[in-house]
Amino acid sequence: MKKKYPSKVSYGLLLFIFVLIENGLGQGIFVKMVFPIILYGFIVYLFFNTSYTIENGQLKIKFGFFSFKPIDIKDIKEISKTNSILSSPAPSFDRIEIKYGKQIW
Repeated sequence: MKKKYPSKVSYGLLLFIFVLIENGLGQGIFVKMVFPIILYGFIVYLFFNTSYTIENGQLKIKFGFFSFKPIDIKDIKEISKTNSILSSPAPSFDRIEIKYGKQIW
């Protein structure tokens, strides 16, 4: 059986990224108009196309058009809540950290 879960989206995080990009841009019509539209579209696509699928005993993570190596559910050692942006590519501040496989503690 296949179960698919969409990722939660933090609109505050999305706004924060847009503000960072806007403040870092330079001069010119391309840099001020065209480039941000393309970049914002790409970021919005990534945010709203992030999902987690459980199928055939594996957890599959998809971040936009990026797919990560499936994780065998039997190899998962620990699942914990985290707010660290370094823990995973997720479009939300509410994240989980999955420890699996051989871990160096």
